[in-house]
Amino acid sequence: MTLWQNAQIHERAHWERLIAGVRSNQGAFWFDLWQEQADFLWPLLERLVGINDEDVIVEIGAGLMGMVRYIDKGKRFIIDPLGKMQQEAHDKLFGEIPEVKVFSTRAESRIDVEDVSIVLAMDCLDHCESPPKVLEGVHSMLKPEGLFCESTTIFKEPTEWVDNDYGKFHPWNWDWPEFSQLMSSAALYLFAIYRHWPCHPGFKGENSNSHQYLRIWKKLWK
Repeated sequence: MTLWQNAQIHERAHWERLIAGVRSNQGAFWFDLWQEQADFLWPLLERLVGINDEDVIVEIGAGLMGMVRYIDKGKRFIIDPLGKMQQEAHDKLFGEIPEVKVFSTRAESRIDVEDVSIVLAMDCLDHCESPPKVLEGVHSMLKPEGLFCESTTIFKEPTEWVDNDYGKFHPWNWDWPEFSQLMSSAALYLFAIYRHWPCHPGFKGENSNSHQYLRIWKKLWK
């Protein structure tokens, strides 16, 4: 079994624990955090580029909730690498949002969506088996000048996470030069970075080896 396959097993277990926590009224922290992130993200994108009902928005690895479920504009799609587990759990816990279409497939898979205005991958790329393939798909989906928004964990000194079984199996741990090179290879250039992005408190301390910022990239060429 590969490191990524192990990561997927623990990823699924993480979401199953969270779903169980929601049912027992113990999941408030994560939903408060996701709401805070949505309150930061969507007004920011509205100011930067504006969002209308014709814009196509794709989210990769949306987790239990998904940022696209916090906005009622645009044509919204989710790529759900964990099959139907997250979609079914969301619909059961919170009700269906029929305007959001879910593709139950791996992040590396190509989906039949083009001329995308915004692609989101919040805290997701380090969970994927092949980030370069994911980014190839991002580039092919985006229309010229389209935006790619991500909050990938970046390490000062890349190392395995050892604090829990969920994190330590993630196969990718980048420092900034490595990650910047990865994005450049995908023909994406850094448009803006926001260091006050709401994230887990574990990424905010000065002594932390890692951090999460909101970064917005633009498609470099057609």
